[in-house]
Amino acid sequence: MQTVLLICVVLITIAILVGTVYSVLTMIQVRQTAKQIEKAARNINLVFSLLNLVFLGGSSFLSIANKIINLFSKKKEEE
Repeated sequence: MQTVLLICVVLITIAILVGTVYSVLTMIQVRQTAKQIEKAARNINLVFSLLNLVFLGGSSFLSIANKIINLFSKKKEEE
């Protein structure tokens, strides 16, 4: 009976150790993934701000171009 109990205690100890090692390895991977996600989020925010600037500049350019086109089209209508 003592032998069976000893085997059970050893198996439970081994299972706890394996679970602990697996948990530690998983947490290390989660930490690395979180760092990569944070880096990707920074890059996305940088690109998004640049895209906003490009689109803002593009819309301003289109607005100015439309005003110039309207100015010339009004002159042609007057002639």
